[in-house]
Amino acid sequence: MHIQRSYSKAVWEEKVGYCRVLRAGASVFVTGTAPVDDSGQGVHAPGDAYAQAARCLDLVDRALGQVGVTRAQVARTRMFVTDISRWAEYGRAHAEFFGADRPTTTMVEVKALIHPQMLIEIEADAVAPAAPQEILSVDTRGRGLHAITPRLSEWLARHRCGTGLLTVFLQHTSASLLVQENADPDVAADLERFFARLVPDGDALFAHDAEGQDDMPAHVRAALTQTQISLPVTSGALALGTWQGVYLYEHRLRAHRRSMVLHFIAA
Repeated sequence: MHIQRSYSKAVWEEKVGYCRVLRAGASVFVTGTAPVDDSGQGVHAPGDAYAQAARCLDLVDRALGQVGVTRAQVARTRMFVTDISRWAEYGRAHAEFFGADRPTTTMVEVKALIHPQMLIEIEADAVAPAAPQEILSVDTRGRGLHAITPRLSEWLARHRCGTGLLTVFLQHTSASLLVQENADPDVAADLERFFARLVPDGDALFAHDAEGQDDMPAHVRAALTQTQISLPVTSGALALGTWQGVYLYEHRLRAHRRSMVLHFIAA
């Protein structure tokens, strides 16, 4: 099972030896999160129970995002407070934060927290969402390479994917998918010249020409390349090389709308 850890600026993480959030498969655990300020050393809003609770939850939310999870996937919170009589102030921040996506929770009074000005500390457990799958459409301009790296990156960001594997499957037999150089446009032109010589349109060898002279050559081009690719994803970003891009290779002469099935599997 892949273990993913992330850290914050809190000085106690290094001193005590813990991480802010840990994801083990679908299980996500956010360590007790105190209302530290942006420096990670001071306390946010001393004396303000509501503001400190809201600050803790904001930091929990950031931690969840680092491992590809949202507040809607939180299953349980635990609130450790130094004065249970102020439960309504803590509770209001908790209710506003989760809205309709209410988790289970526990609030208990403790003698003290690690800093005397801290009034609350919050833990959270979450369950990572099921592997997202979606069909994306790409409008091509006719034969040639069409960059889809930005579309794939946007999709990963929208689904808040972490580290894992992205599979892209093209639902067509006259187009294909390639990982190719993204720097010099001559590469795309050279590839097209090569395929034009290898599989010329209108070749008398082919009987299938129901949709024109480029019909069967498009199928052969697709057969020689690939309609499915698997791409590694690291911390939400495609783990491509410096000069690599992902392309949809349109083999028909005229423009088409192509459909791709995207499926992400978390590590």
